[in-house]
Amino acid sequence: MAYGVYVGGFGFGVLAHAHDFLTHGWHPYEWGVPVLDGFWTALIGLDTLPIILILTGWRRLGLAVGLTIMILDVSANHYALFVLKFQPFAGPLMLQSIFLGYVLGCIGFLWRDRPV
Repeated sequence: MAYGVYVGGFGFGVLAHAHDFLTHGWHPYEWGVPVLDGFWTALIGLDTLPIILILTGWRRLGLAVGLTIMILDVSANHYALFVLKFQPFAGPLMLQSIFLGYVLGCIGFLWRDRPV
């Protein structure tokens, strides 16, 4: 079940970023700085990595990659909200922060689950 929440959370991220890409084109976040626009667009692929790794048995690598992605994503969204003053990120940032808390809270338990 814990892996299901993990995979579901990253799956939601893939869908959200893919929706933005399909709706707004190659630069869906052009209001932000170019490096953030590129990062958020790249999350379509990056968010897929932990899903694939976990489902193919590379669970520890999937957990580590997922944690790294979430720390970077929440940090980028904090920057967008508090420095760039992009208010529409307030709600999604709260949800992402909760998911980051889940990832951090369960990684120690899941890490021991399987040595791969």
